Amino acid sequence: MRWEDLKVYNQLTKEELKPAFKDFTKNVADNLKPFGFFLHGRKLIPVSNDLLHVIHLDTRGS
Repeated sequence: MRWEDLKVYNQLTKEELKPAFKDFTKNVADNLKPFGFFLHGRKLIPVSNDLLHVIHLDTRGS
């Protein structure tokens, strides 16, 4: 890899943060849907009668 190929990511402004988080959450939920997960608020929960798995998308702090 050459240094010219490296990408630089800048911090999002406060106005860009909420739509970016929604897009990120939707992308994660769409990719986990084949494994039985569904999005419930900020949590991804699979449908299962045996075991409870919860993925909580936390945005507190850095």
